Amino acid sequence: MGGLLCRSLARWLGLREMGLKCGDVLGLLGESRPEWIWGKIGAHAIGAISLGIYQDFIGDEISYLINYSEAKYILVEDEEQVDEILELFDELKTVAKVIYCDPRRMRKYDGDRLISIEEVYRIGKEVEARSPELFDDELDSCQPEDVATFLATSGTTGRPKLSMMQGGPFL
Repeated sequence: MGGLLCRSLARWLGLREMGLKCGDVLGLLGESRPEWIWGKIGAHAIGAISLGIYQDFIGDEISYLINYSEAKYILVEDEEQVDEILELFDELKTVAKVIYCDPRRMRKYDGDRLISIEEVYRIGKEVEARSPELFDDELDSCQPEDVATFLATSGTTGRPKLSMMQGGPFL
């Protein structure tokens, strides 16, 4: 495929290297930002499914969606969302890591539950350098009937529900 778009998306090979695979779910919590969009596209390009989580959902709704979708990784915007997820972490049965975008005020945390998006990108670049064809191979393996994203309802009349949207090849 080549070009800037491919190089940008290949950074998400870091998630693949960390264990995100075809059919796994990447949860996205926070305001609309470039990393959120790249996360959706990058996850789908390696066969994973994205799940947008409304930032105004409360703890119980967030843990319900994460557990129901079996999200393996959660991409959050900043310290506020990190705090929210860490408060729920013992309830989250499938989450391996929380990926944060904004590093401000993150030094107060320790442990292996968190990783910066820059570290994911660094890992992805290493993977791409070792196997330059890997991203294109992953992208080529996507099928039109593959589920690309889960869309959550607002949950105003009960628990949020998930709608499965297919994606197929997009590039």
